[in-house]
Amino acid sequence: MKKFLLLYYIIACSFYAEELTLEKSISYAMSHNPKISAAKEKVRAANGNLTSAAANLYPQISASGVYSRSSGLTKLGLGPTVQLPVLGPTGVPTGDTVPMSSFSFTSDRIGDIYLAKLSLAWPVFTWGKIQGFVEIAESNRIIAEEDYNKTLQDVTYDIKSSFYALLMTQQMAKVLEETKKSLKAHVEVVQKRFEAGLASKFELLRAKVQLANVEPQLNRAENGFELALMGFNNALGAENNNKFTAVGEFRYEKESFKLEECLKEALQKRIELKQMNLRIKMSESALNIAVSACRPSIMLTANYSTSMGAAMPPSDTAWLNTWDAGAVLSIPIFDGFSASGKFEEAEGNLKQAKIGKEQLLDGIDIEVKGAFLTLEATEKTIVAQGENISMAKESLNMVKERYAQGLSTNLDVLDTEVSYLQTEISYYQSLYDQILAKEKLRKAIGRTGGDNVKK
Repeated sequence: MKKFLLLYYIIACSFYAEELTLEKSISYAMSHNPKISAAKEKVRAANGNLTSAAANLYPQISASGVYSRSSGLTKLGLGPTVQLPVLGPTGVPTGDTVPMSSFSFTSDRIGDIYLAKLSLAWPVFTWGKIQGFVEIAESNRIIAEEDYNKTLQDVTYDIKSSFYALLMTQQMAKVLEETKKSLKAHVEVVQKRFEAGLASKFELLRAKVQLANVEPQLNRAENGFELALMGFNNALGAENNNKFTAVGEFRYEKESFKLEECLKEALQKRIELKQMNLRIKMSESALNIAVSACRPSIMLTANYSTSMGAAMPPSDTAWLNTWDAGAVLSIPIFDGFSASGKFEEAEGNLKQAKIGKEQLLDGIDIEVKGAFLTLEATEKTIVAQGENISMAKESLNMVKERYAQGLSTNLDVLDTEVSYLQTEISYYQSLYDQILAKEKLRKAIGRTGGDNVKK
């Protein structure tokens, strides 16, 4: 039963797991992969930050209301009686007096105070400081969107890589199983020749050993299939209760690429380069903000308020309205060298970003050239392997027929069988390498797409 373990395992996985084509795999990942969900939230956060930064370009209006009860309100009361002298026609006191009550102010009245206020503040001139923050937030929003696009590219590449890897393990299992069947048939032929006295026991044992040697390779193929299946589901972002497997088969598709065109396209489409240009722009805006910190700014202000309860009776029951409007001029004189420090920081960040761009350009150049050369090498290999596999198959059929006729030895058959197995494995490996190399080149020049499987 052990020799059927791998095929049973693959069939069981196919039965209990939903089969996905390459297009369906990519489509599923677009809505389930957590990396994409996180990238979407990053764009959302960047949009919120831009809205917050742009809000400073508009007047800021706020309203407030205050209620309080106080025991220290002012009230007017009568004081002690005062005797005022009576003056005659000539202004000389007559000696008579007139009683008169005096007034006193106390702060012991208990009462309620109501206050409502509407305020406006509008920074109308800041030497471009607010505009600089808006530019930084806008660039950061675009970078977040490009991060989202980059995530889509990366996830698409991961899906293709894991999809092809899963197909590769399935194909290897198929090749090994066919080899086992072929070797088993050969053992049966040797067994008959041995029973007829036409083959030695050594030949029979050698054929059986060769058959047994395929078993460890099948076990390794089983482990490879299981790991590839786990990687495929992980790339999909499949939940624990959902399991998927890939359906399709390899095919060779030659696609022409020209190195100069690839380099040119990479400079136009690589998301990392677009993001680096935006970071340079952000650094320039930060430098302008640092410069504006040393310059005056003007803010318009206006306030309208109404209150009741604070005045002395009987006015304490009436609403009193007041307003004021003006402009505030702020002139920075000394900030402990904070502005100069920020300027130096911004200037350093700008130069660093420009150096980073040059390094990125060099890296893109190397990556594209490396992927291009790798694809060329795999193209040559797969053509050679395609020719070898047909010759190896024909050679195996010939040597088996000759052995059945007693014209070849058992060793010839076994050696040819092993040679054919290695050639077939090498062919599918080179096919897998060619597919992956093409996808790496697509990614290096900033685009994804193209399927290499039959539906």
